Amino acid sequence: TIFRGLRRSQIDFSKGILRCRDEQHTVTYRDQELVLSVVKKLGRFTVIDMVEDTTTHVVCGRGRRTVNVLSATVRGCWVLSLDWVCQSLEAGRWLEEEKFEMTDSFPSAKYFREEREEAGHLYRSSLFKEAGSVCVSPSTSPPALQLEMLLVAGGANVTRSMRKADVCVGCHSPREGLDEGGAVSVTEAWILDSISSHRMLSYDGYILDKPQSRETSPEL
Repeated sequence: TIFRGLRRSQIDFSKGILRCRDEQHTVTYRDQELVLSVVKKLGRFTVIDMVEDTTTHVVCGRGRRTVNVLSATVRGCWVLSLDWVCQSLEAGRWLEEEKFEMTDSFPSAKYFREEREEAGHLYRSSLFKEAGSVCVSPSTSPPALQLEMLLVAGGANVTRSMRKADVCVGCHSPREGLDEGGAVSVTEAWILDSISSHRMLSYDGYILDKPQSRETSPEL
């Protein structure tokens, strides 16, 4: 469950709350219905279905890394446990978030959030800014569109041309191995782990050195 709402900080977003389609089942249907009922009772937030730049809160049922959590993380959202919703209901008001921030499971989320609060509503992470042009294979897992969304949210320049790309994700670049003007080919995990680390990781350890089977996904 992902929240978008009016913040007490410099960030001045429209009133709202975002609820994600949780394809990894970190939040149960019952939990989602609980969030909806609490929002209806306490007000201030509304519920939508996609992570977007104006999202401010994400509620997780457990500490599993998912694309939705990473998308919220790189956008500087609050990533909170379900206890925030439950205890807010008991208190009859929305409680301060810090106590419920899932820093043990998603430590980088706090750093992105603090950057966003400092920058204000124009915030855009520069995590992948130094990567140059990045091309994602259409056969990646997670799906290419999701990986491209993470890259763009992290400040990357995404291209659909492998020949123009400085970094190819999930596929081999035609310029791979050139002494000058060469490109690097990496696995999908480079994107996911960089967001989790709050820094663009070295390509070492993520080099795509042979054709990869698409039967399994990188561990989120």
